[in-house]
Amino acid sequence: MAGTLNALGLLFVIGLTVVMLRKYGRFPKRFMSVLFGLLIAGISLIIASIFTTVSYSQPFTQIIIPCACFALCYAAFEDSYLPQWVLVVLFFIPLVLGFQFSVITSGNGCYTGIPGLANRAASTQQHSNLKQLKVYYELEFYYQPAVLNHTYPSGPFSASEAYQVLIDHLQNQDDKQIVAKFLTSKEYHPYRLWHTWLTGIYGQRSRQLTLWYPGGKLKDAVERLEYR
Repeated sequence: MAGTLNALGLLFVIGLTVVMLRKYGRFPKRFMSVLFGLLIAGISLIIASIFTTVSYSQPFTQIIIPCACFALCYAAFEDSYLPQWVLVVLFFIPLVLGFQFSVITSGNGCYTGIPGLANRAASTQQHSNLKQLKVYYELEFYYQPAVLNHTYPSGPFSASEAYQVLIDHLQNQDDKQIVAKFLTSKEYHPYRLWHTWLTGIYGQRSRQLTLWYPGGKLKDAVERLEYR
């Protein structure tokens, strides 16, 4: 809903600009100069959104579109002027849209990055979890090869004896809490909304993942732990 209001606000300003141009505007050289400058800014914004996450450039869109509309209107009026209420709208809405966008993106219900990179942070964290878990086993049972050579059945890691033997062996309560955090993770699936092309805001679904023990000897299995 918030993204819809954001898009409608941008579309309203664009529509208002078109109406004002048709009603009052002419198209002198100054108009074409401003238009050319805005085209360069728009192309730069598109390029920036390709090579970075959209969240870096998209808030700028919330301001540049209304301000660009105002600049076009202003450039079209050499002998006339904009009505005061139009000036108020074209200056006030950019501030509202920019603030609203920051509120939307600070929540957990949307995604503003590149869809293909949605799981990069989660995947990196999962890899780090598995690596650290392997280190725990190597350090805690370095002098107990019998434990590392013991065979455990496959299944959810949280319900396996392999997990319980590590928890029982850890002396530090903080270490136990850290290992417990490794038991679950999430993966994210962004999906396009009707206004995504304009606002850069995607809907987002998440799926809970559980750490899975593959079965076999502990020293070999820790290399093959995975989230499912």
